[in-house]
Amino acid sequence: MSITKRTLFLKASYEGLFTEHELSCLATGESPYLFESAAVDETAQHKIASRQKFPDLEIAFKRPRGKAIQTVIFEVGVTEGYQDLVSDAKQWLLKACHEVNLVVIIDIKEDIRARKRTRESAESKKRIRELVAKYGNGQAQNKHNMDSEDGLEGSETHTISENGERDGTYEQIQSEIDIEDWVGPHTVNLEMWERAGRTAQKRGQTFQVLPRPSYRVRPTIPITDIMPKDEQARMKNFDDSRGLELDMNKFREWLRDARRELALARATNYIRPKERVTDEEFVA
Repeated sequence: MSITKRTLFLKASYEGLFTEHELSCLATGESPYLFESAAVDETAQHKIASRQKFPDLEIAFKRPRGKAIQTVIFEVGVTEGYQDLVSDAKQWLLKACHEVNLVVIIDIKEDIRARKRTRESAESKKRIRELVAKYGNGQAQNKHNMDSEDGLEGSETHTISENGERDGTYEQIQSEIDIEDWVGPHTVNLEMWERAGRTAQKRGQTFQVLPRPSYRVRPTIPITDIMPKDEQARMKNFDDSRGLELDMNKFREWLRDARRELALARATNYIRPKERVTDEEFVA
């Protein structure tokens, strides 16, 4: 999900929660933070703590004078492991000068084995071969033992351009691909992490986003995590019982769109391969 879509997802949950003054003090987006320490986190699987870090998304409070204060951080993991996300949360909570109150980690995992099983089926192989016949370049056709002018029975072939690629547009390719041929099922879980003395701990339950559960998932960020404590005291009639409920339906819609975009990228890399493949985890 792009930073623009992530920001819109968050702002879609703002409606009716904040006062006009509170909204004027909030900023949503991403900005770097310079950490004081670069110590290694023993729980991390792949990463070490970095001196400068960009959140995937943040909620920050803008003071009338001085810099914005990052109070809630979102970390999204696709290729990194769960323990790496936990390590990220600990960095934000324990090394960010105690400004960050809450870290939301979103763990996204693709079932690669299921994707490979689909690709091994006769139906999937037929669909992919048809795509290569219609839109593939010479390199892809050679891999499938096709002549450059060869098409499958019942398939419309496209004129070959001077550089050996066919003239089918990305929109046409996207309309014809089967997403399950290129992207496996996803499991998505959401957790909230908070500071607990000199350590960090998970707050409450783990929220299942995908596969979609039969019950309603309602992860909520208390407004006391969003607004700095000293600012809460300054605000007249501040209602500390409010909470920002994240819109999981909207989030699932954007996850669905992201799967489509990923399928198109993988399909394009496969049927029109270049010297370098952008998705290192994807093996056709």
